[in-house]
Amino acid sequence: MSDVNNGLGDELIATAVGEHGPAEVARHARSMPGTPSIQQEHYPPQENKEGERTPKATSVEEAAFLALGPGAAAWLVEAAATGARRIRPKMAEAVALAELHPVAEVDRALGTAAIAGRFAENDLIRILAHQSGREQTPSRRGRPPRTCFTSVACGVLALDQDPESGQQCVEADFELVVATDLRKDIGVLDEQRKGRSVS
Repeated sequence: MSDVNNGLGDELIATAVGEHGPAEVARHARSMPGTPSIQQEHYPPQENKEGERTPKATSVEEAAFLALGPGAAAWLVEAAATGARRIRPKMAEAVALAELHPVAEVDRALGTAAIAGRFAENDLIRILAHQSGREQTPSRRGRPPRTCFTSVACGVLALDQDPESGQQCVEADFELVVATDLRKDIGVLDEQRKGRSVS
């Protein structure tokens, strides 16, 4: 139980009666009517609502997405904060990419997208492709790495033969080549899922 001294002095003293009798718990200068005196030390510490936000999964799909790692959680928080559209399909795409590529790479790409504010269609694929390309050493200074194919499609900048393997190699925009391959991977995954749902 607490007791407040309502005297007309310059200080307000709050007391509480405990096991050992009354004790002073707070003392501060009186304030004038209409101008409250709020001192934070009189209140328990409050949780920082603007600090670290951790999303909680509300569905199986969200749980699978958040299981990718901290990059996925950061992506979801930032995408929601910026009002990004079509978040659920993009989350499903990330989970599908994680089935085809190392989870750590997909999570890293999601973290990069969150930091850069990249939430548009195919941004995750582009970032993943860029990160994959950056980890490979270019064969010549200032040129994209050589990518060897058994058959060559359109979009080729130069056609050459690899001296080591004898395969025909393409020097092309590496990001475009990898992004195309990732889109094919997603198409293959979609076909596999359709096949499972029909059976």
